[in-house]
Order: sequence, then C-alpha cells, then structure tokens
Amino acid sequence: MLLITIPALLFVDRFTRRSITLIGGLILTFSMFLIGILYASHSVSATSPSRYLVIILVFVFSLTYAATWAVVAKIYASEIQPAETRSAASCVAQGMGFFTNWLVAVLTPFLLAKSSFGAYFLFGGFCITSIGLLWLYMPETRGLSLEDIERVFAGPAAQRGGKVLSLLKRAFGRGGGGVTPDAVSLQEISSDEQHVGLAGPSNNDDASSSGAIRERKDVAQAVATTQLSGAGT
Repeated sequence: MLLITIPALLFVDRFTRRSITLIGGLILTFSMFLIGILYASHSVSATSPSRYLVIILVFVFSLTYAATWAVVAKIYASEIQPAETRSAASCVAQGMGFFTNWLVAVLTPFLLAKSSFGAYFLFGGFCITSIGLLWLYMPETRGLSLEDIERVFAGPAAQRGGKVLSLLKRAFGRGGGGVTPDAVSLQEISSDEQHVGLAGPSNNDDASSSGAIRERKDVAQAVATTQLSGAGT
C-alpha cells in the first residue's frame, strides 16, 4: 500500500482530479461486483482456480484505492475549502475517513457470516453510487487558485447537478401526487378569483383586488414556465 501511494502522490498532478477519481471508482466497482458474482455463482471453492482470481481482485481493489481515492480525497478536501475553514474541514474529512474504515472493518465479518457475496455487492453498489454523484457534483480543481475554485463550483458541474435535482423534484412531485410551490400559488390565486367573482366587484377596492389577482396569476404562470423550460434544457 505504501509503495503504490508514493508514486501516486508524485504523479497526481499530471492527471485531472476527476479522471483519477472516476477511473479509480470504476475499477473499484468492477472488482467488488466481480468477486460478488464469483461467490454468488458458487464458482469459488478450495480447489477451483477462481479462488486465485478473488485474491488478485482483492489486491487490485486495495492498490487502486490507495493510488486514487485515498490520495485525491485528501487533496480535494483541502483545496476546495477557503482559508478560514480549511484546517477544520480537513480534520473532519480525515476523521470521517478513519470512521468509515473502522465501520467497514467491524461490519464486514458480520456481513460475510450472513452471505458470502452480499457484502461485495453492497460495497460495489456504494462505489457505483459514488461515481454518479462525483460525476455530477465534482468540478475539476487541478492547478486552480482558491478564487478560481470558487468560480468553478458555480459553473457547469453545479448547474448540471441543479438541473438533475430539479428534474427529480418534478418527477417525484408528479408521481407521488405532490404539489409544487407554483401549483400551490396558482391554486390560491384561482381560489381568490372565485371568491371575488362570487362577491362581485361592488366598489373600487374590489376592482383593484381583482386586478391584483390577475397580475399575481400572470407572474406565477411566468415563473412556472421559466422553471419548467430551465429544467428541460
């Protein structure tokens, strides 16, 4: 592990942070899923050649993690923070890393006791989920100043993630019977319109109230149209 970490630290700036993280994540996912498939298909036994493949894949996983995620995560956690929070944020990141390592070491024996392959599919699932989140929300920071990094975090990667969240909100709002804030506003405006219509514009105050309601309705419809078109692009 130490031998692979040293060249990884020396050459980490020759490649982008995203490429190291995403490629490393793909190798980690492949290793976990393949081991899980071998055990689930009962291909691994005390005499089968596939047992050597499992050993190789475990080493591939460990060495890949040490050369990619273990290195880039420490660098990335410090360089994306402003000066006033860098030390505290780095401590939190390191602490979470140690905690998750401890958690995996404690839980893995119990998981393997329940299923010979379940733990590998679980960890592979975590890896592939992390790849998706990193692809959406991890801007490139290699060679950038702190000011440039702040601008990068407001750039295309953040916008892409915002569009995905907007689409998910729309999907769950429609599928689960939820009501969006714009829909609530339009419903309230329609209710006010009905109330004014039933009462009738008996004086100038009612007429001005009716005009204000129509103006609110136009604004709410314009906002809803803008959000929907922005989320679809």
